[in-house]
Amino acid sequence: MHGIDHNRERRILVIDDNRAVHDDFRKILVDNDYASHLNDIEAALFREEISANAQPKYSIVDAYQGREGLDKVVEALDMGKPFDLAFIDMRMPPGWDGAETIERIWEKDPDLQIVICTAYSDYSWPELFKRLGGSDNLLILKKPFDNTEVQQLAVALTEKRDLARKARLRTDELEQMVEERTAALREKDEQLRQKQKLEAIGSLAGGVAHEFNNLLQAIRGYNQFAMDQLSADDQAYQDLQQSLVATDRAAALTRQLLNFSRRESLSKTAVDLNDVVQAVVKMMQPVIGERIQICTDLDNEIGTVLADPTMLQQALMNLSINSRDAMPEGGKLIVRTDTIAISEMYADTHPDVRPGHYARIIITDTGHGMSPEVRQRIFEPFFTTKEVGKGTGLGLAMVYGVVTEHTGAVHVYSEPGEGTTFRIYLPLQDAPTACPVVPMEGPQGGTETILVAEDEPLVRDTAIRILRQAGYVTLAAENGEEAVRLFEENSEIVSLALLDLVMPRMSGRDAFTRMKQINPAIEAIFCTGYDPLANQATAIASDEAEVIEKPFQPEALLHAIRNTLDAPLGIPA
Repeated sequence: MHGIDHNRERRILVIDDNRAVHDDFRKILVDNDYASHLNDIEAALFREEISANAQPKYSIVDAYQGREGLDKVVEALDMGKPFDLAFIDMRMPPGWDGAETIERIWEKDPDLQIVICTAYSDYSWPELFKRLGGSDNLLILKKPFDNTEVQQLAVALTEKRDLARKARLRTDELEQMVEERTAALREKDEQLRQKQKLEAIGSLAGGVAHEFNNLLQAIRGYNQFAMDQLSADDQAYQDLQQSLVATDRAAALTRQLLNFSRRESLSKTAVDLNDVVQAVVKMMQPVIGERIQICTDLDNEIGTVLADPTMLQQALMNLSINSRDAMPEGGKLIVRTDTIAISEMYADTHPDVRPGHYARIIITDTGHGMSPEVRQRIFEPFFTTKEVGKGTGLGLAMVYGVVTEHTGAVHVYSEPGEGTTFRIYLPLQDAPTACPVVPMEGPQGGTETILVAEDEPLVRDTAIRILRQAGYVTLAAENGEEAVRLFEENSEIVSLALLDLVMPRMSGRDAFTRMKQINPAIEAIFCTGYDPLANQATAIASDEAEVIEKPFQPEALLHAIRNTLDAPLGIPA
C-alpha cells in the first residue's frame, strides 16, 4: 500500500498439513503474475501507477504440523530474524490443532501476527477469541480463500508487525533515555545533599569555634595574668607557659574549623597559580620523603586567579600530606595545572560549580585509593581513617572550606587500589593586586578611654585587665545596646570602641553604626571568634574598622589599638 517499504523482505510462516496449501501461498505471494494483482488494487485505490518492481517481497517458510511450526518460530527468534506473519491451519491431525499451536507460539513470540486458515473449526469464534485471550494479533481466513484477500492480509499484517517492532525500539530508546536522565538527576541530588550536609556541618563548626575561642581567650588571659606575678624560674611559671602552648594549639585547631566553615576572611589578591604550586612543591619534598617522586606538569598559560596565596598553599600542602599517607611504601605524586571551560551540561550534574572558565589544579597519587563510603565523607571535619593520634581529620575539611571560600570547587576521584585524584577548580578572573600590609610600629600603651563591649564576662574581664595594665581607662558594656548608651553618655571622652561582633540585643557592627551617628570621629576595633556572615570581615574593613581574631595575645590587641588611635585622620591603620 501507499507509504510501505517494498524493499524489505517479509518473512511468512505457513503451518498446514496440506502441501497444496503451501503451493497456493507461494503462487499468490511470491509468483509475480499473482502478485501483480496487488499493484492493480493500489493503483485503483490511490490513482497512482505502481511499478512492477514496487511490490512487497516475501520469504515463505513451510511447516506441516504445529510442533514443527513452533520449532521454526524459536529458530527464527534465535537467529534474530523473527517471522512477520503466520498462516495457521485449524485442523492438523494427528498433532496439535490450530488453537494449541497458536498458544504455544505466542508463549515464545507474543507479537507475531497470525491468520487462522480454516474451512471448518471445532471452535466458535467467541470460544476461540476467549481461549486465545482476545488478542488483536489474530484474524480468520476462510477456505477456500480469495487471492486478493490473502495479498491484502499479507501486506497489512506484515506492515503492522514492522510498525510494532519500530514502536518498541523507540519505546526502549525512550526508556533508556529516561533511565539515564534519572540516574543523572539522582547523582546530582546526592551531590546536592552532600554539599548541604557539609554546609550544615560548617555552620555547626563555626558556632563551636565561636564559643571555643571565647574560652581560649579567657584561659590565655588569666594564664598571662598569673605568669606576670611569677618569676620565670618558678615551676608554676613554666607550667603556665606550657598551658599557653596548649592554648595556641587549640587556637590553631579552631582556625582549621573556621577554614572549613568558611567563616574566616581571606586576603585575596591576583596570583599566578603556577607560582603558588611551585612554592608548595619546594616545601613538599622534605615533608613527603624521598620514597615519593614528585612530578609537575604546569600550563604556562594558566593565567591568574583571585586567591589568598597563603591559604591556598596550606590547602595544597594538606592534599599532599594526604597523598603521602596513602603511599606508605612510596609512589608517585603528580601535580598538574591547566585551564578548563565548564559547560552547562557538566554544571548541571555538579551543583558546586557554575559554567565558566576555570584554572584547575590536579593532584594525583598512586596510593591505595578509597572506597566509595570513605570518598563520600572525606571532607567532613574529624572524619579520618588514620589511627588515633595520627590525625585530626581536619586537613581535607580545611581544603574544602578554603576552595569553597574562593568560589571554587574540589572534586575527588578514587577507587580502591587505583590511587586518588583531587581536582581543584578556581575561577579565572582579572583582579587588582592587593598592596602588602606593613605593620606599624608604635607604643603598646596609652591613656585614652576605651569602651569595651563583650557579652562573655570572662573575655570582657580579660580585655579590660589588659587595657588597664597598659594605662588605658575603660568603660564596660555587656551588649550592643548598652555600648551605644554608654557611648552616648561619654562620647566626648571615648577615643575608641572595642566591640565583639556577635552580641545579644545588638551586634557590634550595628552598635558601631549608631556610634558613628552620634560622633562620626569615633574609631573601633572588632573582636571575633566567629564571623556569622560570609565575607563580613571584608565588609567591615571597608568601614575603616580593624578586625582582631580571638583568642588574641595582649601584644596583638595593644598593637591594633595603638595603630588605630595613631592613624592620620581619615586614613585607616
